[in-house]
Amino acid sequence: MALSRYLGVKLGAPTFSALAATDGETLKRKLGEMESGGIFRQYGILNLLEGDFFAWYLHAWDRDVERALRTLIQRLDEYDPTTLGRVKIYV
Repeated sequence: MALSRYLGVKLGAPTFSALAATDGETLKRKLGEMESGGIFRQYGILNLLEGDFFAWYLHAWDRDVERALRTLIQRLDEYDPTTLGRVKIYV
């Protein structure tokens, strides 16, 4: 969401509320796609995420991890990227 503001495009990523409403397997799959940089590659943004390092939770997935991620996603859904100040992004 924050990147789309500066790139002038909508990245098409699911909203956080839509992610939080999915079943466990769908949530894990969508987070895996995000961690692998799927949506960002479509816009020529490479190496935005270091999935090998930060995707550990996908390998440790269980009910506790899923519950914690849903709580985090619900909190992120409250975030308003329009409150960001203007920064220069180098792509």
